[in-house]
Amino acid sequence: MSTWFTDHTVESAPPAARRAMTGVRNERGYVPAAVARMAASPQLLDGFLRLSKMFEGSTLDPLAREVVVMAIATRNDCHVCVAMHSARLTGLGAEPDLISALRSATPLRDTRLETVRAFTLRVLDTAGAVGDEALSEFLGNGFTPQQALEVARHRRLHDVHAREPADGSAGGRPAQRVQHFWWGSVFLLNIPVVLLALAATVAVVPGGSGHRDRPWDLIASLQAMVALAGLVYAVQEAAKPGPMPLAIVLALLAAAAGAWAFARRQRRQAYPLIDFSLFRNRSLLAGVIAAVLAMAATVGIELLLTQRLQLVMGLTPLHAGLIVTAFAAGSL
Repeated sequence: MSTWFTDHTVESAPPAARRAMTGVRNERGYVPAAVARMAASPQLLDGFLRLSKMFEGSTLDPLAREVVVMAIATRNDCHVCVAMHSARLTGLGAEPDLISALRSATPLRDTRLETVRAFTLRVLDTAGAVGDEALSEFLGNGFTPQQALEVARHRRLHDVHAREPADGSAGGRPAQRVQHFWWGSVFLLNIPVVLLALAATVAVVPGGSGHRDRPWDLIASLQAMVALAGLVYAVQEAAKPGPMPLAIVLALLAAAAGAWAFARRQRRQAYPLIDFSLFRNRSLLAGVIAAVLAMAATVGIELLLTQRLQLVMGLTPLHAGLIVTAFAAGSL
């Protein structure tokens, strides 16, 4: 066992991971080793728990889902995963012979569950390109095309999870390859883009003296920021594993208060940041609503498309990113 990774407790984990760990502990009665190790990266832990919740909401029955997970875990030699899901199988009332066969990666006596196990292994072997014969056998045992996609999707999730610091093995693990980089460093890619945009602005956009008699309203800007920050925080908190209802309510109250104060101040200003009287023009109002809906649809499609490209079709993040970039460019 490698000593590179620490099995965190709720108390020793980074503050950003403690809430998720507490939610897992409250749900299961203990903190699984895989969760304890992934807690070193709160973003990894949060993403894994979100995707796990997605799989638990799939149309596969609980026992079939555990067969999928165990087939992947044993193939990847993820010992803590095997232990964690063996306990879950026991909680589901699975027969000891079934658990033993899954742990030893041997065929199952239950024909239906063996079909799930064999199909999962086929998905692993072919990166999702299982072929008509394997798919026909899977569907012929009472499963649906949707469930075939759910197995393929979970292959991507659990394959990544099993190769993270769950077993701590040295040599080639993704966690070890990226451990020297802060996760937020991805946003540094924006710096050269912004610098280029600034240079282009200076060179192309005509200058002007502006309206010096119309000062910038700092108070209104802060009020708008409170409204937006509160709303975004509430949405993010609601989407977390084990959300805190009180935090969501307080954030929404702050957002409502900020929005009300901003609107009230704008109506009283001689030179408001937003002249709400403009929205009395139905043509303008319809255009704004259409633009907002189009932007929301575009962002939603891009978000779901990246998940499908990586979790279902098995593309790399780079390949998926290039496809989404082309989509974004075409929507300009």
